Amino acid sequence: MTSASLPDAVSGHRVADTLSRRPMAGAVLAMTLCAGALIASEFLPVSLLTPVAADLHLTEGQAGQAISVSGLFAVVTSLFASAAVGRLDRRTVLLGFALLMVASGTIVALAPSFAVLTVGRALLGVAIGGFWSMSMAVVMRLVARRDVPRALALIGLGHVLIPTLALLAAWGLVGTPAPVGWGTWLSRTLPDEAEAGGGLMVATIQLGITLGASVGGLLFDASGWRSTFGASAAMLSASALLALLCWRATTTTIKESRDEA
Repeated sequence: MTSASLPDAVSGHRVADTLSRRPMAGAVLAMTLCAGALIASEFLPVSLLTPVAADLHLTEGQAGQAISVSGLFAVVTSLFASAAVGRLDRRTVLLGFALLMVASGTIVALAPSFAVLTVGRALLGVAIGGFWSMSMAVVMRLVARRDVPRALALIGLGHVLIPTLALLAAWGLVGTPAPVGWGTWLSRTLPDEAEAGGGLMVATIQLGITLGASVGGLLFDASGWRSTFGASAAMLSASALLALLCWRATTTTIKESRDEA
């Protein structure tokens, strides 16, 4: 190769690289939009508990427990989704979960009873558990390793894009960094077992959401909304304390390992 042809070759490689990245960027954008729709479907009904309870002749606590059914099904699905789908094309699988979300929203919107509402929310739970358990592994296949945090941050934007339009922007500023951090840590800790690790992480999160919603509904019916928020504040404080202690322990261990080396 002559020196004159070298710039042309470099330019050709850049063009080819740009063209190869465009479908990947489109795929990440599609996942971002799906993430926004999933989060909206999961959490926005919380603001509608009063009218839902009135229409279906339930207490607000019971309506909240019906809404939280999605978390239980998300836990189960996230643990077994990867094994269940086997070697199926992940694009087809994610599209199936997106269609399941649409079906869930339709059923919930037309639900005439508590039982039908529960079925609709259960289908949403399957979509949530399946999508989130595979999303990080799919992102790791779509982009280079150095771009994984950026792609996860973009999908994290989907966490708050749609809900923020209906709720508060501050929620997004506080809530987005945590899942992005979890996903980045997982991609670096379990690069070869991302689907299994993602499933376990989603199961843990959804289990916490389900238990919190169930206990919160019972507290609300028994003692009112103040007791629910008081219990939430106590648990969040305990969680923050545990995270701080774990961070300090990890930092100390890494420092000792470096000193020994």
